[in-house]
Amino acid sequence: MLYLDHIMYAVPDLENSMAEIASITGIVPSDGGVHPGNGTRNALLGLSNSSYLEIIGPDKKQNLENTLGELLVSKNTSGIRAWAVAVSDLASVAHVAQELGFRVRDRKEMSRKTPEGFLLEWELLFLEDALLPFFIDWKGSEHPARKAPSGCGLVELSISAEEPKVYQELLNKLQLEVSVSEGEPAISAIIRSPKGDWSLPSW
Repeated sequence: MLYLDHIMYAVPDLENSMAEIASITGIVPSDGGVHPGNGTRNALLGLSNSSYLEIIGPDKKQNLENTLGELLVSKNTSGIRAWAVAVSDLASVAHVAQELGFRVRDRKEMSRKTPEGFLLEWELLFLEDALLPFFIDWKGSEHPARKAPSGCGLVELSISAEEPKVYQELLNKLQLEVSVSEGEPAISAIIRSPKGDWSLPSW
């Protein structure tokens, strides 16, 4: 069975959002690192020893033109932009998705350095639908959740779609224990923290 790797929580200002999340949860997110060329950097909040919340915001030290960082600034709101599932065989996932009629985008290799100077490398697979997860192979790198601040946990990840059966079929085929309900397209979550439950809206 595949499992949730992380939830990407998009924010327009990383420093302000880290302070806000610390106030909401009682846990201070840790600095993750920079994504060169993407115009972004991130912070992490652990949800388990194998999953985490990625708080991703613009990196103002980079040129933001035509980058995700520019989009985060222009949208100027916070919410769940995407969710990721950990896999060790991206090709098999692509095959299952294509069999069910989903379009598969090119795989993408990425990396970043941790604040301690260690290089993390991973490979991503995206499907042509924002409600579906993207898939990540950490390629032997240490999982970020192992060093992310602990104390929080995921209560619920919710997906809603206008045609939920289409999405549910793929998630079931991949043995992902996530249910899809009928409604406006959205991804939301509830995180349990020392200060109570925190509801994360869709971006």
